[in-house]
Amino acid sequence: MITNKTIGLASEVLIPSQSQSSNKNAYEIRTDILAMALDWVKWQTEKSIEILNLREDNQSRTLTPDQLPNSDAVLEISKKFYTFVENKK
Repeated sequence: MITNKTIGLASEVLIPSQSQSSNKNAYEIRTDILAMALDWVKWQTEKSIEILNLREDNQSRTLTPDQLPNSDAVLEISKKFYTFVENKK
């Protein structure tokens, strides 16, 4: 049963108060986006390794150098993320 108390608790959880938000400068935002891009590339690599390990055939189970993450991949993803944040097309 939903009560006023339940609705009040839900609004506290779903809608952050002004005191909880922080204004970040451009450097902090770019640093956060770069960290997100790095996490994304790591996740993609881990998933690629999992898929390779699940292969049942006798084909190679190693990643080729072009499949390994590098700084260019991280920067490319971070630029896509930053463009999204800027809302540019």
